[in-house]
Amino acid sequence: MICLTSFSPKGYEIYGKRFLESFVENWPCKVVVYYEELPDFKHEKVIYKPLMEVEGIEAFLKYCSLKPIFSGQLPGGYNYNYDAEKFCKKVFAQFDALKEHSGKVIWLDADTKTLKPVTQEFIDGLFAGAGLVYLGREGLHCESGFVGFDNEYPGFDEFFNKYIECYRSGKIFNLNGWHDCYALDWAIKESNIKTNNLSSWWKTGDSYDVFSKSVLSPFMTHYKGNRKYVNTPD
Repeated sequence: MICLTSFSPKGYEIYGKRFLESFVENWPCKVVVYYEELPDFKHEKVIYKPLMEVEGIEAFLKYCSLKPIFSGQLPGGYNYNYDAEKFCKKVFAQFDALKEHSGKVIWLDADTKTLKPVTQEFIDGLFAGAGLVYLGREGLHCESGFVGFDNEYPGFDEFFNKYIECYRSGKIFNLNGWHDCYALDWAIKESNIKTNNLSSWWKTGDSYDVFSKSVLSPFMTHYKGNRKYVNTPD
């Protein structure tokens, strides 16, 4: 098992360092950090990789630079649902790591803080014979702050290829939104991979914050949205 995350230089200062400190204290594995500027945090559990060296990302970002809308800049102001330039970085990092690592690969948003030790047994239990673990929201896009991939699961390659091709082919721009959640939902539907939805109870009208109500909440907190930019309690 290995974990992944990514953050900008500003993100590292605001929440990324906190993420790393809590990770190395509580996780039994290493984390691969895809960086834009090399952080100063050093630990044997932390592996750094330059994000801009990931295959395909430079070409996609160049395409996004052609029109402001591809960075979420609409006539009425910024809309994150259309910020393909920002959210593609997560998918390309996952693509790179899943090519290099076999078995269970866990994505954690860097605005997550681990609260207590996470065991291999707990993670294995989340998969429960599935090739993908995620936080789905029926009728709305999923929450992608935590995603578990098992690239040794039968049929995973079909899902994996559709997931990255959603960006590389430009299919993402035909979906209702252009961030990674829409790409993940689309690839799940198109590939029929067996999944374990950790928030299958969610219905339209419920709080969007499924992370804090899932089985993950005793182990980690996701400071989603503006919460990541304010002082948060330990």
